Amino acid sequence: TWAASSKGLFQGTGSRAVAALAYHSGSGTLYGISGGSGTGNFWKSTDNGATWTSQHSSTGIPVEATGTVYPRAVGRLIAVNPANVNTLYLGTNGAGVKKSTDGGTSWTQLMLSGAVIRGVVLDSGFIYAAAEGGGVYRCTTSGGAVTQFTGTNNPGNPEEVFVLANTLYVAANTAGVRRLDNASTAAA
Repeated sequence: TWAASSKGLFQGTGSRAVAALAYHSGSGTLYGISGGSGTGNFWKSTDNGATWTSQHSSTGIPVEATGTVYPRAVGRLIAVNPANVNTLYLGTNGAGVKKSTDGGTSWTQLMLSGAVIRGVVLDSGFIYAAAEGGGVYRCTTSGGAVTQFTGTNNPGNPEEVFVLANTLYVAANTAGVRRLDNASTAAA
């Protein structure tokens, strides 16, 4: 039996179209991003999703969770710093990867401005992003140099990224699953 867990999410254009969720286990905070038609609505819940409050709404954090056109950037689009519940990373639909240090109230550009991001993951001081039609990228969480991973069998059209023990896994669409060992030190 399923129950609604979206009280407060019904304000704003496209706010019912939830594209991604993320959880911070240390604080019990749940974050969500919703939207459509180029506007993103960023949400926060501190009661396990029973109620939600709007943190930010603008075209500066666009997501597209509505419609039937594939591909849509939905899924693992939010990464939360495990050491700081207020530091967040967001993959957008056409505005690259954004960073917030105030729990999602304001956002700054981190990397890949203008790119459609299919997935983001945070690991050991690095943010990894899968860009639609552009491959997989790495950047320090402070916004340092951006590295695009290339080379033999690189995933040119990634769908999703995941890191486990410094090994980067990529759902690479029709190319299957790709793995990059020592992702934090791998050369471009």
